[in-house]
Amino acid sequence: MASKIREDSMGNFPIPSDQPMPDIEILEDMFIETLNEIDLSEEEKAVMMTKPAEYKWLFILSQQEAVMPATPSPRPTRIQSTPQYYVEELRSGVNKKLLKNIRNAMGGDATGWLNQFFDLGGLRLLMEALDNLEKSSEKNKHNNTLIIIILRALGTIMTNEVGMKNVLEKNVIKSVVLHLDSHSSRVRYKTLELLVTVCLYSAAGHRYVTRHVHLQRNI
Repeated sequence: MASKIREDSMGNFPIPSDQPMPDIEILEDMFIETLNEIDLSEEEKAVMMTKPAEYKWLFILSQQEAVMPATPSPRPTRIQSTPQYYVEELRSGVNKKLLKNIRNAMGGDATGWLNQFFDLGGLRLLMEALDNLEKSSEKNKHNNTLIIIILRALGTIMTNEVGMKNVLEKNVIKSVVLHLDSHSSRVRYKTLELLVTVCLYSAAGHRYVTRHVHLQRNI
């Protein structure tokens, strides 16, 4: 398995982490997503799921490092973890690695990071990317994967009080609801999961979701 998970003979990962580990629920979701991208059997996945949280976080980071280009980045890692960096990258377009790194970055000290991200237009750029993918005529696996990662990023945002308020105030649900009609069962499932989260958040959230679902069904 060494070629698959980049782990040395002592069971340690060679990449030190200077990124804070996210909350356990977010970590588990990210870990499952990472395992699904690796050629492992169900038995091997089951063994991996029993590992401690610290192991899972380093494993996620090691797999991300495995797909990074060999040439060093001209920007320090500290700068690459800032909201400013990610907003600038979003303006150039979205890709799988960028979206995953955004999700990782907001998983630590989320409130301050998210406030800056929102102020710089990061949420708007995410929603524009989501809308563009929904409108695209190419309903392929790659685009569905990008949609799911954006929806997961929104799920991470919504675990924070500041994040949830911005989701409700900035008409995000209107864009999310559109994906209930996706041909992908994974996209539909993640969409429903987000809508249920908003419904459970407050009575106002429930009314908000109900109104937009009703509007979508009548288009």
